[in-house]
This record gives sequence, structure tokens and C-alpha cells, in this order.
Amino acid sequence: MRKLMLIVAAIAIAAPALATVEISVVDQGGGNAAIMYNCTAAEAVRAFALDVTVDAGTIDAVSGFHTGESLAPGEGYGIFPGNFRDYINPATPNWGDPNYTPVAPSGDPDALGGLGTAGVTIELGSLYVDANAPGASGTLCVLTVSASCNMCVDLNASRGGVVLEDATAAPMGTLPVCQAITVDSGPACWSWLAQCHGDVVGDNALVQLEDFFAFKDAYGGIYPAAKYNACADFDRNGAVDLSDFFVFKDAFAITSVPSDCTPGGTWPPTP
Repeated sequence: MRKLMLIVAAIAIAAPALATVEISVVDQGGGNAAIMYNCTAAEAVRAFALDVTVDAGTIDAVSGFHTGESLAPGEGYGIFPGNFRDYINPATPNWGDPNYTPVAPSGDPDALGGLGTAGVTIELGSLYVDANAPGASGTLCVLTVSASCNMCVDLNASRGGVVLEDATAAPMGTLPVCQAITVDSGPACWSWLAQCHGDVVGDNALVQLEDFFAFKDAYGGIYPAAKYNACADFDRNGAVDLSDFFVFKDAFAITSVPSDCTPGGTWPPTP
């Protein structure tokens, strides 16, 4: 019995770890989340079909993805089946078409709602010659959310899941995988209920001389310049500009401005 146990232990030590494809979500800050992969299987991954969902807010943008063929080793997955069908002419492909993204059309079978909703289906495949295959690990895309949330990624099995080069289903790590994504709501004054109506100073729903001087000093400031004052950025777009001036002009010296602003906003802002 002891000899048998030693043999079993030796086999366990010698056996390699199960090769898998791992999917992960990385919080990049500012409401951005990278969807990443790592393949330790003998075969490379040919295609991904994944469902991404959030439990608060919406998924509003997708970026950080490769498009088209992989023309250099490790370049990426740039073939998006549903949108390839709808937007790419194979004879003269325009890989820069803004509609050509990894987010599957929401009207396709078993695809989630798409951008502006709480769930997207992303699909990415590879097209390359010889040694120009995508890397064994990397970023598939970056998703931007509207609010702090818990983001989860799971297989979309009906649209193919994750498939290896030999057309077999990839052995997968633990799914679904979830990650908290943080959207900083901005400076404290963005929680003032009259700030969006011109209240720069004091949180008092009054736009007076002290607000005028603060707005004057901030005018023309663009984040992250020192001149930029978020409290004077009434539309919270990262710039104190003409649109903010008109808000301030209409509010100045009114007895009391409305107190109905939506608290918070995306921080840091994108001018």
C-alpha cells in the first residue's frame, strides 16, 4: 500500500497543470474595464464569444481592440463576425468603419442588448498568415461603464464560446469571472443640487458676485490644467467654455436657481 501511495504521489507531482484559457476583467479606473485572456493550452484560441454584464448603470463604449488581420506576431483578434457581415466588404475592407466593433449586433440570435444597456456580447476571431498569430495572452477590448458596478464575463455558448485552432471547445478557467469597476463621481461640488445651474461657490443655490469671480478665473480652463475649476464646469465635460458661460449668464443674480441637478459625473472628465 505504501509503495502504491508513493507511485500515485510521484504521478501527481509529474503531471502538468491542466492547460486552460483564462478570462479576466481589470479595472483601469475612470469607468474603464479591460477584458483580457491568457491561453496555456497547446492550441491557440481561434475565436471568443463572451457575454459581459453589469449590475448597475450601463456599458456605454468599447475601445482598445485590434481590427482586421493580424499582420504581425501578437497583433490581436480583429475579425468580429456579426459586424463583419454587416459592415465589411471583403474585396475592399474598411477596418476603420466606426460600426465595426467586437460588440455583436443586439438583433443577432442570443446576443445581449449592446452598448447603452447592462449587457453586451463581444465576438472576436483571428485571421493571420504563418507566424502572425495573436499572442497567447492580451487584451480583447476595453469597455466603459456609466456607473460603479460589478462586471461579470461568461461564455456565450450558443454563439460559439471560446474555440481553439483545431475547432474544439477551449478548456476554460473559472467562469463567470467578476470584478468591481469604479467610476469616480468627481469633486464634492458636483453633488450640489444647484451646481449645474451656475452655483460655483457655497452650495447655496445663489449665483452671486463671489460665483462671478470664481467663474471668471476658471473660464477657458481645460482639465487637467490648473486653471480648470470643476465647480465652474456646469455640463461636467472637462472644459469651462462658452456653454458654461451661457448657463452662468442666465443664472447670475437670480434670487434662487433650481436645485435639481443630478449628483456626480464621470471623473476624470474627457474634454
